Formats: sequence, structure tokens, C-alpha cells
Amino acid sequence: MYSLSIFLKFNKTLFFLFVAGFFIIGHPQMSCPQVMPPETVDYVDVERFTGLWYQIARYYNPAEGDVAAVTAEYSLNEDGTLKVVNKGLLGGLDGTPVTIEGFARVVDTETNAKLAVTFTDPAVEGEFEFWIIELGEYYSYAVVSNSTRSVLYILNRTPTMDDATYQDIIDRLSSNGFDPEKIVLTPQIDEMPPPETVDFVDIERYAGLWYEIARYPVPFDEDGVAVTAEYTLNEDGTVGILNSSLVGDLDGPPNSIEGVARVVDEETNAKLAVTFDRPELEGIDFPYWIIELDEDYQWAVVTNDTRFVLYILSRTPTMDDAVYEDILYRVVKKGFDADRLELTPQLESCTLDVLQETVLRSRWLASVALITITGTDTDWVGGLVRDNFEITYSAEQSRELFWLPGTIPFLNEGTQTINQVIILLPSWFTGCCFDGAVEMMTVEVCNTQTECCAGDEVAITMLPLGLDQ
Repeated sequence: MYSLSIFLKFNKTLFFLFVAGFFIIGHPQMSCPQVMPPETVDYVDVERFTGLWYQIARYYNPAEGDVAAVTAEYSLNEDGTLKVVNKGLLGGLDGTPVTIEGFARVVDTETNAKLAVTFTDPAVEGEFEFWIIELGEYYSYAVVSNSTRSVLYILNRTPTMDDATYQDIIDRLSSNGFDPEKIVLTPQIDEMPPPETVDFVDIERYAGLWYEIARYPVPFDEDGVAVTAEYTLNEDGTVGILNSSLVGDLDGPPNSIEGVARVVDEETNAKLAVTFDRPELEGIDFPYWIIELDEDYQWAVVTNDTRFVLYILSRTPTMDDAVYEDILYRVVKKGFDADRLELTPQLESCTLDVLQETVLRSRWLASVALITITGTDTDWVGGLVRDNFEITYSAEQSRELFWLPGTIPFLNEGTQTINQVIILLPSWFTGCCFDGAVEMMTVEVCNTQTECCAGDEVAITMLPLGLDQ
């Protein structure tokens, strides 16, 4: 082979060092019999492709020797290229660690599926083709080759791959012209390192109510639905915990457990230890590691040091599908199994859509707001929020058309799809004093447990009309 003839000029150590990085990337262009280049995937999100990959199998090449525990880690450079760090053990799982670094650039910007890799070691000359011909769901695995099909690598986000997935890949490769007889398994270390946490957590911002969106099924959580976790700051620097749920289904009895969390990694605040207030759990610290966190603290992903548990949390009982999908890509990149996640049933939140709102400026001490709202949950009450000032109102209160301090009539009894209400607002609340002024308000609805969902921000036009008009 071309690669072997080059490196026979170097000592054995350098040869193996090159091989450790070489076989996960591919051979440089060489003169081979004419073959049909393989088709690549339609598109690769390069950022999602970054992270750590384990080599599961490869085309056998005697020049590569006995190399095990092969990994490739990719990260984005500022110039748009990818940093490449390939590692392996020479001589088997008990062998000598080796590393080789380089960078990859996208060659086909339409698909991002064809890249060219260059290594920083001056002994390794030329660019090496890196064609991505298969990608698993959420980029859980990848299959890489080159234009001449002379190399083939099966990569995975974890050191092991289940037999069914592996066999499916082999079957597809066979039907696409690759030779399964040339594919050999790469020995891997079974255990993964502990997951990386986020760089820093502001505990005060992290405090508050969280809804469980999804979790790994584990025996101590299997019957819980409508699961929430509420965190409060204690004076001694610890965090109070109240985990609540319904048992069995959404009509089931309530259940709760209290506990205390203490920060064990003060540099990041991302690793905590939790103890619960139950005799059978006395003296047991449960690791609580925050591995993903929205910059606005609207969602979080939590696990422990052994990856046994996994929780996706949100500030609201529902999560946008696109956000949830992005989180799945993130956790799979960190070696978790998206297929193991089970959605946690939650109580339905309100639906709110402000269709129209106009405030009629009064000559008196109040103004009239005509609001058209959609709502589908009779357990909800509503509020108008502006500048952190909230007025709440509910169907149980008076529906007469006059304003009471802190209360305003809202939904009628029974399930209503469209609700038209007339609200009296104090003149100081409307805040404008000249014709045609426009202010912005946000309509929000809250249930009896002070769980809220915001509606649309709407323009309110102030008109010089009296209550009698």
C-alpha cells in the first residue's frame, strides 16, 4: 500500500503514531482501479457532528497493526475548520497510548459530507478524504469512507454498539458495494468516562420550579407522572429540594419527597450531592450533575457520575419540539441513548392566544379594555402583566363590569373556546394621557398553583372615549 511504502522510511514508533490517527481518517488519494464513489448523506450539521467518536469497526489493513481503543474527537475552530484529535492504544487494550492531531476542512459546502483532513505532524503529508456515507438518528453513529472505497470506518458515540444496529449497518454496506469480509472489529474499553458538566451554574438563577419532560426509566421513578422539582436557596448555602409527582397516572394520588443539595464542585457549581429526608435513604448522597443548561435557564439536563439516570427539565410543563430535538442531539453526543428516554406525562397547561385588545381611554378614573382570548382550561385564571405589576382575575370572582382592587372578571364557568371580556383598568395603570398612545402589554394566564403560561404581547391603543361610549 502507498501508506506503508512511505512510512517504512521512519522508525517503528513514528509509523505506529501515524497509523493511530491515519486509520480513522482514511488514505490519501492513490492510484486504484476505477470504482464508483459512494454516495454521501444529504447533509451534515457540522456542529452536531463534533464531539467524541469511538471506532467500532474498520476495513482490515495489515499496515495498521494491533491498535485498540481508537477514538476521534472533533471540535470547531474559529476559522470554520474542525480540530481533529485521534487517539489509540498500540499493542492492544494494554498497549501504549498514542495521539495525533490535525484539522479538517469542508470540501462540499452543499452537503458538508465531504471533508479533507490534514495532520500537523510534518511526517504525514497530503490531505486525506473523509466522506460521511451514513449517519444514525441524532448522530448516534457514523460510517466514513473515501472516494475510492479503500477505507471504511464505523464510528459510534459510545464504545459499544448493539448487535442489531451493527448488523443493519453491515447489511446496508454490503448492498452498497462494500465487502463485509474485510471489516474487522476494533477492540474498545467498555466503560465511558464520567460525563462533562457545564462550565458554570448560577445557583440562584437555577433555583425555582422545574418540570420533568423526559427521563431514563429507573425503578424508583417508574410510577411518577406530572413530576416537578422545586429548588430553594437555604441560608447555609445549601439548596432545598421538593420533588412532587402523581402516582400511576394524571388522576393518581400525589406524592412528594424533600431533600437538600450541597455543591461539591464550587468552581462550576455543576456538581451537587443530594440527600433525601427519608430513613431508608439516610446517609446516601445522590450525585446531581448538570450537563446541559440553556443560557436563559429555561431547560436543563441532569445525570449522575455513572450515567445511570438522565433527566430533561424545563421551566414549563411542555417543551417545543425543536428544542427537545436539539437536546437529544446534545445528549447523544455525550454518550447517552436517546432511545432510552421516556416522555413524562404532565398536566395540560393553558392555551392562550390574544386575538385583539383595545383600551378605550376614559374621562373617569378607569379605562375599558375589550379583549378576545382563546382558552381551553377552566382551572386557569388570568392576569395582565406590565412592568412586573400583575392583576389577576378568575371565574369565581364577580363578573360584573366594575373594577375591584386586585381582581378583574375573566372566564365564564364551563369550557370556553373563545372568551370576550370587558376589563376595567385604573387610569394610572393604563399609563398614558394623550390620544392615540400605544403601549405594550402581555396577557398571561395562571392556574391555582401559580403555574403560568404567557400569551402574546399585544399593542394597546389609548383612545379619548368615555365609559358611556
